[in-house]
Amino acid sequence: MKEAYPVVQNVPVEIEQFFRTHTGEVLLLKGGTGTGKTLLAIEIVRQLTKDERGVMLFTRVEEDQLSLQFPHLKEGSPLRERAKLFDKNSKITDPNWFLREFTDLVKSDFKPKVVMIDTIDSLLERFENPSRMVRATLDVVQRENLSLIIVEETSRESFLDPLVGGIVSLGHTEVDGRKVRELEIIKMRGVEIGRRKYLFSLRGGNFRVFSEMPVLKPEEQIMWKKTPHPPNRYSSGIPKLDDILNGGFKRGQYIMIEASFEVSEEMLMLILRPIILNFIQNDGVVFITPPGGETPESIYSDLSRFLPEGILEEHVRFVDYFRASPGNPLVIPMTDRSSQKLYRTELEELTQGYSRPLMDLVGLDTLEYRMGTTATPQDLLRTRVFIRSRGYLGISIARPDLSLAGAVANFSDIVFKYRLIDNTPLFYGVKPPTGVMVPTIDREGGLPVVTLKELL
Repeated sequence: MKEAYPVVQNVPVEIEQFFRTHTGEVLLLKGGTGTGKTLLAIEIVRQLTKDERGVMLFTRVEEDQLSLQFPHLKEGSPLRERAKLFDKNSKITDPNWFLREFTDLVKSDFKPKVVMIDTIDSLLERFENPSRMVRATLDVVQRENLSLIIVEETSRESFLDPLVGGIVSLGHTEVDGRKVRELEIIKMRGVEIGRRKYLFSLRGGNFRVFSEMPVLKPEEQIMWKKTPHPPNRYSSGIPKLDDILNGGFKRGQYIMIEASFEVSEEMLMLILRPIILNFIQNDGVVFITPPGGETPESIYSDLSRFLPEGILEEHVRFVDYFRASPGNPLVIPMTDRSSQKLYRTELEELTQGYSRPLMDLVGLDTLEYRMGTTATPQDLLRTRVFIRSRGYLGISIARPDLSLAGAVANFSDIVFKYRLIDNTPLFYGVKPPTGVMVPTIDREGGLPVVTLKELL
């Protein structure tokens, strides 16, 4: 069975297809200052010219600023040798001179197959008839079967738009008052556009876009490798999240994760899975009230792929308010008063007299539907007091329309939000506030190991 998970890529697949299936094409990168256009252009040159047949023409950057602005172009690097600066050349005001230089370059023994111009604005402002110069340059591109990348310092439509085969616009969108970088494919001639919008990061001077890829569920079991709990904390099993939490969740804390409706059950498990697995492998007990869309059987089937046989039976119980799993020994049916006694008996037995750590994971939509909005906050508050007094860990999963969400957020120590923007999952803290992160499958560890990539 295939599952689609977010992954980090260098450039969108549509851009790669655009250049690999066409020759003599031109891609226009548009956007305001600081949106990442040049870093994307450099990354495209890097990806398309593994044999180093690419040239970058800079019309607005001085020599001493090149490596400072673009880490890939530091002195002595192979890519730096392919950068040509026109900034201080007075002859550039003569369009005939520029065309001769451009033509000589593409016809030289070097024979570049990709050329980047950054920025076209700085070049055109020096000519009396910029449109004629651009058309003459594009004629050379087509004659020589060259790929050209043009960087334009505006997001508005310009006379260049109808002259090129591909247009990509870079800018920002907002998530709860936090700016995140967004790329939009305006047009891409001859390419089927699977996605028009991507979120991306410029962390460390590297352009990285967030896409998704199908991941096969493993036929063989892959054992979860535990991260030991630090003193007085519970490791989440997600290194970046532990870093944000100064080592992990504090013992006795209550956590709420509010997931938007666009976040699927599988995407929710991307975050919950390592937290649960790591807690179990550290000899913890987990009581789970499945959120809407999940059942005890579906969660059991998911977790059992990554744990030794029999571990779930010793460490996990499911709380069932709907009699959905009759006869299942791992399920505690909460259907009448006698259920509370069974719940306490199972809890005391699995925690060995409350000596083993406990995680209480609750789908708030299940509780609100079954118990109503009046009694449930009081029950959860009692649970919260119990968790704090014992040094356990509580996690509630909420959806935006729940009446309970506000009350639970108020008494929670930590509140995270989980949203889907441009088909990319975003995870971030609102109490306390954190930066926006993208959960991705770890390339080395594979499923179920998760890394959080910051959107910067």
